[in-house]
Amino acid sequence: MKSYYYKLVNLVFFAIMPLYCFSQNNPINGVYTGPEYERIVIENDKFKILSDRRNFEVNKNDSVIAFGSVKYHDNNFIELNSAYYNIIAMRGMVFSESQNTTIKDSLLIKFSFPFSGFYKILIIINYKRKFELINQTEIKIPINELKDYKQIGFEIFNLKPIRNNTMQDYCRISVFRFLSGIIENDHTNCISISIPNLTNSYFQYYVIKGEYARIEDDILIWRGELYYGKSW
Repeated sequence: MKSYYYKLVNLVFFAIMPLYCFSQNNPINGVYTGPEYERIVIENDKFKILSDRRNFEVNKNDSVIAFGSVKYHDNNFIELNSAYYNIIAMRGMVFSESQNTTIKDSLLIKFSFPFSGFYKILIIINYKRKFELINQTEIKIPINELKDYKQIGFEIFNLKPIRNNTMQDYCRISVFRFLSGIIENDHTNCISISIPNLTNSYFQYYVIKGEYARIEDDILIWRGELYYGKSW
């Protein structure tokens, strides 16, 4: 019985040892350079992708166009999932309400954010009524449009999404949020929504969901492209 027990322990040990060594001494960590000098940086369970700074559509102070988590399937295959950019952008949102005596029978909604491109703001009332703003940050909504409203939502679109040859159709194009029970004061007729994390960089982030990459002999293969690099 004791012999069988030791055999079982040894079997389990040798089964998990490669996984342990792989996680502790990960040969995949490194910087891999691909088309248009795009670089994929992998560090343990995190990744980020940096664009060539010559790409005029990318923020020159922030060349990151994607970041997120890495899941290891074996020594050669990894799964990439980008972060929840929308949640990150909304973390710093500040909402405030006030009363403006110059406004009659309307609710004034004001937005502020650092993004400086061309944009559209879509206002949604009770999932139905929609108002649009093009390159403007303020709108007055008649009170009768807000009768018995339960929720106000908004979505901000980038009207000139970034383009490049390798990831043309994967760019983040909007940020959204629904606000329930936001007005606490019955006399409020002006609300301000500040989104400090909605920067130009936000709209250059690419969505990557459950995509696989293969790494072998310091070559990373992803989306049919080769990225060459030296492991750390």
